[in-house]
Amino acid sequence: MASISPITLAVVRNNLMSTAREMRETILRTSVSTIIYEDFDFACGILDWDGGLLTEASGLTLFMGTLPVAIKKCVETIGIENVTEDDIFFATTPLYTGSHPPEGMVFAPIFHENKLFGYAADKGHLVDFGGKEPYPTDSTDPFQEGLRIPPVKLYPKGKLNQEIKSILMYNSRAPEIIWGEIQAQVGAAITARERVKKLLDKYGFELVSDCVREINNIAERETREALAVMPHGTWTGEDMCDYDGINKNKPIKIKMSFTVEKEGMVIDYTGSDEQQQGPMNVPIISTISGSRLMLKLITAPGTSAHEGSFRPLEVIAP
Repeated sequence: MASISPITLAVVRNNLMSTAREMRETILRTSVSTIIYEDFDFACGILDWDGGLLTEASGLTLFMGTLPVAIKKCVETIGIENVTEDDIFFATTPLYTGSHPPEGMVFAPIFHENKLFGYAADKGHLVDFGGKEPYPTDSTDPFQEGLRIPPVKLYPKGKLNQEIKSILMYNSRAPEIIWGEIQAQVGAAITARERVKKLLDKYGFELVSDCVREINNIAERETREALAVMPHGTWTGEDMCDYDGINKNKPIKIKMSFTVEKEGMVIDYTGSDEQQQGPMNVPIISTISGSRLMLKLITAPGTSAHEGSFRPLEVIAP
């Protein structure tokens, strides 16, 4: 990697961060549901060619860390060879999004001169997505929570797939609202894609990619330096959730251990209660997201999050 001017590095980094914030504003200004524009039940960000986090805008806290892991899982399933320019993907299945089915995830690949640079991604709560109720807190089966869509091309090569749109709208009690929300998410992804393309036009694919690598290296050093001066050892704690939404006399134990070492941290959930009958089970993607949040809060909370921030983290979740 060639030497990068600190000024160029700062310009690229801040350009990407401002683009993520513009994604957020696009969703807020074009959404049609109070769940989005008042409750801020969404998140958005930009990811690199491997699905690693480049930058994100402030949003629902637990969502923010799900996007990198979720996009990697989706692309692994789709096949990178099937990701083409101007595609826009949509998914709701918890295995791929890390959330319950009403959380629709949109992502768009970003190409420059036929080379994949990364992805613009966002996730938001759709007011009704075909569950037994709009928000069933007593469901005992994931199929009761809404329509489960694996990662599909909602816009293959930029053209709307009308059949998929029809399936989505026919499975909602509020079809116009949920389609409006999906369009807000699509608009944010397109906005980010165009802004990043302009950055790549200006500085070139290789230089911007080198900047991304250096941004991640700096973020990793920040985390490791913070861990190096912390007390080292293992700490364990546990707490109880009241119940799982079904079995009211059965508290749920959450047990965690933190191991801090000079070069990294291990967060281990071994000892927590097993899968529950009610909707209290957390997909691994959201488990990783919550763990990343904890690492960031105790190491470098005053700096922005990038994929490098989380390289020192290992998560164990039976």
